[in-house]
Order: sequence, then structure tokens, then C-alpha cells
Amino acid sequence: MRAIVACAVGLLVASRARAASPDDVAQDGPAPPAGGERSSAVLFVEVPAEDSGIAFVHHAGARGVEKRFMIECVGAGLGLVDLDGDGDLDLYCVQGADVDEGGRIVTGPRSRDALFLNDGGLRFSPSGAGVDLGGGHGSGVCAADVDGDGDDDLFVTNLGFDELLLNDGAARLSCAPGASGAAGAETDWSMGAAFADADADGDLDLYVARYHAHDLSLPMLSGHPCTWLGCEVPCGPQGLPAQADAFFVNDGRGAFVERTSACGMALPQARYGFQPVFGDFDGDGDADLFVSNDSVENSLFVNEGRGDDGLPHFDEQGMRSGLALSDTGKAQAGMGVAVADLDGDLDDDVVMTNFAREVNACFVNASNAAFGPLFFDEGNPSGLGRPSYFDLGWGCNVFDADLDGDVDVFVANGHVYPHVQGCNISSTSFAQLDRVFLQLAPGRFAPPPGGAGPALDVAAPSRGSAAGDLDGDGDVDLVVAQLDGAPRLLRNESRRAGRFVLLDLRPLAAAVGARVTVEAEGTRRAAEVRAGSSFLCTEDRRLHFGLPPGEGTLTVHVRWPDGLSERFTELPSDGVRVLVHGTGQP
Repeated sequence: MRAIVACAVGLLVASRARAASPDDVAQDGPAPPAGGERSSAVLFVEVPAEDSGIAFVHHAGARGVEKRFMIECVGAGLGLVDLDGDGDLDLYCVQGADVDEGGRIVTGPRSRDALFLNDGGLRFSPSGAGVDLGGGHGSGVCAADVDGDGDDDLFVTNLGFDELLLNDGAARLSCAPGASGAAGAETDWSMGAAFADADADGDLDLYVARYHAHDLSLPMLSGHPCTWLGCEVPCGPQGLPAQADAFFVNDGRGAFVERTSACGMALPQARYGFQPVFGDFDGDGDADLFVSNDSVENSLFVNEGRGDDGLPHFDEQGMRSGLALSDTGKAQAGMGVAVADLDGDLDDDVVMTNFAREVNACFVNASNAAFGPLFFDEGNPSGLGRPSYFDLGWGCNVFDADLDGDVDVFVANGHVYPHVQGCNISSTSFAQLDRVFLQLAPGRFAPPPGGAGPALDVAAPSRGSAAGDLDGDGDVDLVVAQLDGAPRLLRNESRRAGRFVLLDLRPLAAAVGARVTVEAEGTRRAAEVRAGSSFLCTEDRRLHFGLPPGEGTLTVHVRWPDGLSERFTELPSDGVRVLVHGTGQP
């Protein structure tokens, strides 16, 4: 979210992309295909709730222009994860809560999260799950096998205490007391969470991004409005004290221990954290961490390995790496994050969604052994920035929508303030169109000339988005959360240009952070298993690759987080392939 109080930033990072302004954003990016408009091969169709069975409506306090507090405007994420072990993706929906006139959270039945089990054919059934899910003012959810028992558990972030829901393997969830040490404090406003084996000891550690404490004694949280472009809106975040993020080390015995300072992740000044994503950004084989921050510089924590104390040690290099600021040297309202190999050069690039009147970022990886992590913001040259100038982006997903062998990008949009609808601000609306960007050439994207189907013609106040093959047909579908609305299930009916493979790495705890390279028909593609991405979401942990047409088999190279490298040969395509640690070839 763009800061209400102006903040001058005088730093400028090196960039290969030129500065953008309202006048020149329309001049950058790929040209449309020759030959004029054509019908797009990409097609998404919305599945109505009465057909899908997903009977859930998000709410966050007052509705519309009656909202007076930032906590009523941000919304929530959701999760796609196979909780019952039947091979398909279930849906976890994070709920908000009522907010009284004084800004206090009112919890109860209306603040309960919901779990829907996948019955196949894009039909879902509600699950009691064994506990009353949620109970705070929910933000996000992240899935990982935190206790090493072979199934995914859930970590739910809230305004208030966070929750760890342990899974028995059949989608019956039990609430771990004190979130096994990671609950935080009652005043914490936790946002996104992410897991990785940061210390390479075989279990998963946890990072939680936090925003600002909802301290109602602060004058700015009195419920009186602030002003954005002449429009009266809820106040925040600038003018309110940012809240420090937290890093928890898994002790291997079922508990988390907070080690933020000891691991070098405590910053001199807290930042308004939104979404953390782990990844091997410098290519040295361990888990680094990128955090999108609102209205201040982003963070990049570079993993320097385990020290004599047995803890992982990090060095914050956001400014040095080029990931902290935009191509013009400005802090952006970093919201959602997708990390993927956008240009086919086998390293990880970063897409970050931003506020209206600032383009989405596309940080291209140019890291090398001599310099270390190095990125250049090419939002406009990539084609991802130009159309986003008036959008307010949240969720972001990278996947091969049309199975042509390269990745495409989806961005969920919607303004943060319902109040803008009546403020007569040029090119600004509360409900906005989500966008699909097709890859035209390595690292170059454009909206489909013929559109992306009827589902993308519907404006909504979108928030978090998660990608995964929900119906088992080999292409990637989407679920998009809405502020004060029902999640939208978008079925992928795109015309296929090639084949696919869906790689399921096991065991689950050992898979997070695994780096996978697929070779097929003379092409190579890379991806990494992640836990926590987009905006406050967890997505299908299985790796989906679009492949060239043909009948050939695949060779898959896996570098596991524990350092083991192996390859799996003669794998057929067009199906789910399970790869088990230690069963491949050296």
C-alpha cells in the first residue's frame, strides 16, 4: 500500500531499465504480434460457487466506505494443499473478523477459517477438520511438513496470535499449543509466512513477516481518516511504527525457537513486511530469503551457512543486490511476490506487485560468483510493468498457462480502499481486472491480444491468489481471494501447445528448497519447491512444467537441500511423477 505520509528516498540503484512515468509507461514493453488482433489461446473460466461447493465469504469488519481502519482493508490469502493425502489439492480459506467502532477485533463464529476437501471434478466439500479453524483476524496461510511425519501442516497468520495446525494425514487438524513456540504476541499483525530448511539440518524453519501493531492508543488509529489523492481513507502504514519480523528455528523436537537476532535477521529499523519467499537467489545451494515491504525498501537475507553455534547466519543485502528499490531508486509498496525462472536461464527472477501509480517490478537475476546476488528491475522492458500502472496488485503467480514450454504470469488486482470509488480519481476503481501476461520471448511478456477468457473480464477487489492443478487435467488453475467476497475459482481451459509433467518430490520435509531442472526435446527448465508465496498464500508444492510437443521422455536433475544431487531418467510426460530422495542416479 502506498504510504499516506510522503517519504523522500534519495538512493538510486544501478539498473538496466529506464525510469517510468505516467507519460512513458505506455511506450515500453513488447510490441503486439504482427498481423493485428487474434483470439488468444489462453482461456480461464470461472466456476460458480454453487457448482464448486466452495461456500465461503470473506469479511473484514465494516463494508465499503464504512471501513475506518487499515485492518479492514488488506484482506487475506488462501492455501492449495493436499491435506488428506488423496493426490488432489484441497482449499483452505482464511477468514477476517468483525471490528467494533473503536477498532477492536471481535472474534467468534464469523471469524472461523474454512477447509474444503477436493472431491474431484472441481467439486469441493466442507470439512470439520477436527478443530474450530482460526479465530483471530486472519491474514495468510502457509503449508509445510513441520513435524516430519509425512503430511503437510498449516501455519496461519493473524492479527493476534498465530496458529500452527498439525495434520494427522487425513485432514484432521489439531491446534498446537502456542503454535509450538511461534505464536507471537497478541499485538502482532503477522502477514505472510514461509518455510525452508535454512540450516540444512533436515527440518523446516519459519519466517513470519509482520506489519504494524494495531495499537489503539496511537492517534492515527483513532478511526479518523487520512488523505490519499484528495480522498479520505483509513490511515497507514506510514506514521505508524513498523513491527519487526521474526525467524524461528525448528529444534527438531516439534518446537520452534525464535532466533531472529542470533541469525542476523534483526534489522536496525523494522519494516512493514508483507510476503517472504525463500529461494537460492545467489545459486550457492542454500536458502536465502526475499521479503517484500510496504513503502520502504525490500529485504534480501543472504544465507552464509551454519555457524559454530549451529544456527544459520544471514547478511541483509537488499540494497547491494538491487532488490531493495525500483529502477528509479524509489521504495515501492511491495505486496505479492512470485519467484521463478522467467527468462529460461535457469536462475530465479522476482516479480513483485505494487500499488496504483507505480508499476509492478520484475527483478532479473544477474548474480555471479564474483559479485554475489545482483538483480536489475526490468518491470517496463519485460512488459509486466506497463499495463500495471493504474492497477493495485496483490497476488502473483508464475506458471505455464498454455503448455508451450515457457512460463506466464498472473496478477490479482483490486484497490485497497473502497472509498476511492466515490472520489473521482482518474483511472482508479475499487474493483479491478486481474491480468494474465503471456511470454512472447525470453523474459518478455504481454497481455493476450484476444483476452484471457470471461473470468478475466470481471472486475473484483482481488487479494491473494494461488495456482495449482485442481482438476487433475494437467494444466494450472487459479483460486483468487476477494476482500469481503467469495473466492473465485478459475478453471484453465487454454488451448495446449505441448505436454506437461507434474513433479511430486518426497519426503515432503526434504523437498522444500529442492532445485529441479527438467530436460526434454533439447530444452531445459528449472524451478524450486517453495512453501509460501504470492500474497499471504500457499500454492501447490508440486512442480509443474510445460513441455514441447513430442513423444520423448524426460531427464530430471534434482539438487536437494541436504546437498544430494541426483538425476531421474526416462520419465514419461503427461502425468504426475513422484521423485523420492535417494532413489535417483548420481
